[in-house]
Amino acid sequence: MKTAARATKLIVLVLVLVAALALASAASAKQPTANQLLLNDGSGSSMLAPTSTTVLKDRFVPASPSFVSGVTDVKFAVEKIRTDIQLWDRIAPPLRMQRNGVKWEEYNLLVSGTGFNVGAVYPYGKAQGQGRYLNVRVMVPRHGWNGRLMFWHHGNADTYLLTYTPVVEPELLLSRGWAVAEAHFNGPAPAQQNPNASDDSYWKSVDEMYQFDPINYWAYPTHPDWWSNPNGVAIDDGATLRNVAGLVKNLLYREAGRQPARTYWLGWSRGGSAGTAVDSGRDSAGNYTGGDFVVPYDKRSGKVFDGFMGMEPSVSRTAPVDKQFPVAAPFVFIGGNVTPLSIAAPNALNFAHKVKTALDGPDADPSLSKNINNWVRLYMEKYGDHDWTGRFFETMYSGDDHNAVYYDITKPLAERFNTKGHGRKLNWVMSKLWRNSPKYLTDWADENLPGWGQLTSSYYQLNDAFHTALFQHLVDWVEHGTVPPTSRIDPVLMDPLATSYPNLPFNDPTQDSLNRAPSSFGSDLADVTWQRTSPDALNVVQSMVEMPHVAARWGIFSVGYKWQSIQPFTAAQLVGGYHVGNIDFAGYADRAASRRAFTQSVQSLVDQGMYDPAIAARFAHGDPGGPQLAFPEH
Repeated sequence: MKTAARATKLIVLVLVLVAALALASAASAKQPTANQLLLNDGSGSSMLAPTSTTVLKDRFVPASPSFVSGVTDVKFAVEKIRTDIQLWDRIAPPLRMQRNGVKWEEYNLLVSGTGFNVGAVYPYGKAQGQGRYLNVRVMVPRHGWNGRLMFWHHGNADTYLLTYTPVVEPELLLSRGWAVAEAHFNGPAPAQQNPNASDDSYWKSVDEMYQFDPINYWAYPTHPDWWSNPNGVAIDDGATLRNVAGLVKNLLYREAGRQPARTYWLGWSRGGSAGTAVDSGRDSAGNYTGGDFVVPYDKRSGKVFDGFMGMEPSVSRTAPVDKQFPVAAPFVFIGGNVTPLSIAAPNALNFAHKVKTALDGPDADPSLSKNINNWVRLYMEKYGDHDWTGRFFETMYSGDDHNAVYYDITKPLAERFNTKGHGRKLNWVMSKLWRNSPKYLTDWADENLPGWGQLTSSYYQLNDAFHTALFQHLVDWVEHGTVPPTSRIDPVLMDPLATSYPNLPFNDPTQDSLNRAPSSFGSDLADVTWQRTSPDALNVVQSMVEMPHVAARWGIFSVGYKWQSIQPFTAAQLVGGYHVGNIDFAGYADRAASRRAFTQSVQSLVDQGMYDPAIAARFAHGDPGGPQLAFPEH
């Protein structure tokens, strides 16, 4: 009898479990998908931002042709699982991340939409992915989110180096309470492969593709499937990215309980151009993007972004601006005088000029200020190029860990990468690459390869503190009305006798090479002339921002459009000076004097409001995560 009773109880228990599983399965089947929850069109009383937009060819002509741009499908990557094997069509639980003493929750979204083609197959088969997605990474502090969101978008270059290393480090913002979103249109590895997957296949594919065809690796037209324009959706498609931001806000609303109180755009190159396309309502092809409004061109609906910062937006000069809303939020431009003029300061002057012209026009919304200084700032970095540096090393430092990789500039190339704590600590992206794709990262460090050697120049360039300071100025401008520093511009552009832009003043053909011919002002002349002559033009100071490695010089520069390398002075050259060609470096009294000059240059930038003081304090006082002024003895 006892045996029968036990059997009966067991059968009942099994039936209960089966019923529970059936109910759970049914409940799961009824759970709304991510599309149902996140792709809300913002109609009626919904608090959610729209994720699709009707883009008009001419919004002032009722019969104008139009097309729909936006997100139609979103899936989620699952922790520890490669996403070309499994995708979730519901909102997946976030990954619980911790790095550099910062804790956050992270969502990996795989987004497709109008204009996307998710049916393309990569030349390396299933292991390299099956389709084309826009990869969106959303990070939220585990505790104490301050309600701000930074939205980062890259330019036309290697996604590994760009998407995961924005000009303001995510961990820095996360530690200060920000949420961070990173959006990118693919790269040399498939966007749908999970960077957090346990097999590290995402990172291993860099060397696989690089070594397969190193000559054409950088040739966008040769291998379009590897790069950043997926089947008709351009990097600077402001309309699509504007809607991706709406998607991110919807996710935060669902998961964190509220939408961001403030949202800021941060972009580089064509990622900056996509920002101008949103802020000014038109893209480089002349399409109407919807502007910086939740409902296209309806200022009552609220803004998508509260401010923009772009590092050398590259194609914005060909874009018109909307006649009614030529600008909606302040825009901070960063440029460098090493970059060809077509994508440096004149792009900012061109933006300011055409926005000011539209603001003075009869169709401009009367609520918009006509003072261009209420909308635009430009800061030029002396000897800055199109590719920022500082992206290889940590800004946030929390001590050594067993996964850390270091780079010691004083050693021969074969000995520079190490795990023993010698030199500067690489950020997590570079550490992943060195462990999984060492050939690629070693080439980045090799000064003997034309156009490479950037780890050397990055070792002391410290631009991250510069960008972070400017980003904070934008935030204070938007949220507190604090007027940021006056724009800084190369005096050559303000010289009325100048007709071309000269090479660097210390350009020696063999030792200090710029590797480009002087550029004519050409079509930029109208904007430069406006800046020189109009009383209503942008207010500027005729000087540039000098990074510490320029103000306290420590080596021989070789610079170009998108690369720099620096050969550090030997100990003897540092003290005794260096006089070759037109380089006339007097030297320092001793090593202590060079360190003092470095510290003083950092403090000078802080005093000018051009350097983040928290990062500067680390760099100036010998923090082990910051640069140490070490020079080779030979």
